[in-house]
Amino acid sequence: MTNFPTAIATVSDLVILRRESTRTILAFVVVGLVGALAILIAIWVLAKDGDPQSVITGIFTPIIGIAGTVLGFYFGSKEEN
Repeated sequence: MTNFPTAIATVSDLVILRRESTRTILAFVVVGLVGALAILIAIWVLAKDGDPQSVITGIFTPIIGIAGTVLGFYFGSKEEN
């Protein structure tokens, strides 16, 4: 056995890299969507001069829960070498 890195990767190494890149992309998409939704809700509430409490509890709270679940899965299932 040598300690020098080789250019040949095993299939499992490629699968791990692909899985981690997919999880990273998914995490960024979810965070981006939640941020965009927060901005749109803030603009809508300011424009309509409505009740922000009902909008926050009805729409924003479940979206935060979904984003937290996805990000929790992402960080909780990271494989350690």
